[in-house]
Amino acid sequence: MIESKPVIVGGVEFRLRVLENWRLPIGIDHTVVPMAVTMTNRKRSPIRVPLLETFSTFLRSPSGFEFRTLSTRDSVPNLALFTELIDPGQTCSVDLSGNVQGEANGMFRVVGLDGAGGTWYIANLVPGAYSVKLQIDARAKSGEMSEFDWTGKVQTVPVQIQLL
Repeated sequence: MIESKPVIVGGVEFRLRVLENWRLPIGIDHTVVPMAVTMTNRKRSPIRVPLLETFSTFLRSPSGFEFRTLSTRDSVPNLALFTELIDPGQTCSVDLSGNVQGEANGMFRVVGLDGAGGTWYIANLVPGAYSVKLQIDARAKSGEMSEFDWTGKVQTVPVQIQLL
């Protein structure tokens, strides 16, 4: 696993942790790609981070083309809408792991869960070098927010991975 350099926004430190070499599946099989975002509370009071429609994964090819997350969701999320309460100095991780799958066109896609019951995917990938980063976009959602909730927008520092 490799870890991005930290980015601090609104008193919260964000890091991306991801497997460096993403193995291609053979036939109809799939391979697991561990990936998580860690959030460390650098504030003096507890926080929690919304999970619903908060995380987007981006892959960039060496030519500069950026593959953006596409996502699907049932009408009702089936998991928690927020992280646990994160005390000052403590860290919380959200698992965003995915699976590399073959596509009918001979290309590959990565499919994973978004932390709140939705599914994300990036399609039309070929073997090679990429950089990967996460965008965290936690906006106030009516009726569910409290004084503990972190809101903001940040992107992790990209890390280099290989799809091989």
